[in-house]
Amino acid sequence: MKVYDFDKNMTAKNDADCKLKFYDAKCGLFSVYGTKALYEEGFCRFTKAQRDYLRPVSDGEAFFSEHSSGIQLKFITDASDIFVKVGLNGTFEMTNMTLVGACGMDLYVYDKRFSTYIFHGSTNGKINDIFYEGRLGDFRSSKTAQRKFIIDLPLYMGVTSLQIGVNEWATVTPDPFTANRNIAIYGSSITHGCSASHPGMSYTNILSRRLNTEVSNYGFSGVCMMETEVAEILAEINPDMLIVDAEPNAGVDIRLKQNCENFLDKFLSIRPDVPVILLSRMKFALDNYDYERVNLNSFYVDFLRNVAKKYSKKGYNVYFFDQSKVFGKEFSDYTADGVHPTDRGMLKIADFYQKAIEKVDFSMNKSKLPKK
Repeated sequence: MKVYDFDKNMTAKNDADCKLKFYDAKCGLFSVYGTKALYEEGFCRFTKAQRDYLRPVSDGEAFFSEHSSGIQLKFITDASDIFVKVGLNGTFEMTNMTLVGACGMDLYVYDKRFSTYIFHGSTNGKINDIFYEGRLGDFRSSKTAQRKFIIDLPLYMGVTSLQIGVNEWATVTPDPFTANRNIAIYGSSITHGCSASHPGMSYTNILSRRLNTEVSNYGFSGVCMMETEVAEILAEINPDMLIVDAEPNAGVDIRLKQNCENFLDKFLSIRPDVPVILLSRMKFALDNYDYERVNLNSFYVDFLRNVAKKYSKKGYNVYFFDQSKVFGKEFSDYTADGVHPTDRGMLKIADFYQKAIEKVDFSMNKSKLPKK
């Protein structure tokens, strides 16, 4: 017997009792965010040229940039049925997150009653799938209406093909962000989205919904070491703000100290006016009985604060925020495995980032005011 023999909610929602028309996600009817490789195959975060440039230095970051974490589709449709057909470049292999978080997709719908996007549903693929299809949206019991949607792509897998299916009679139009802004976040597996239950609960996707702007995810699991080559690529992408949360990887030894200023020098030599936020890492449950880790984190809090002051004195917009206490006294209850945040932890991190972004925005705007 199977679980779904008793609970029908556990079955894959692949039923379609209506005629559907499928559109390629890159056909122009969907606003696609989180990638500058839109005109290449699949849904990668770095272009092929960028991956090839990076691979001799960091094969891991080149590999993980093929994952679709943080890539979103925004669109408006009056469809009552929304389906997806998804091709992946591998099968599920994670030990500390869900299948839908790693390989699945989810759907958010803007609800005027709450003035925000509301989670609607997610895909139900199987562990060995490299292709799956199924229902994401079901509005058959509601009045036909034009609605705004966001589809979040998988966090820990590469998407090779994606089609969106809607009723044959339905209209589909792109829905660009009103703010022409791109916040880029470079970080570790936490930024990558590890242990979020579904893609929309990755903190970069949470921020994108809250701030109504593009938030590009450059989280690379276990290999975020602040190489100058990555700084060059990020400068080429040309974000409006860069956030660096590298300590969970580069800060496990002296590499953060060795690489940090070279990384900043390279990025700021190309994009001197872009504000950069440096973050220390949050406290992990694993820290509690590892005093070496605690001391190293304490060292990097002071180190990163001093680096930000140094570059600020040079005239650059470099800021530091201490994330070490973001989880408070209950820090041990915010992760799935002692390190990677659950949805509860992702929400806490998003809160912290949002306040940091707002403080930097205020500081930048204040500096532009004419002096009396």
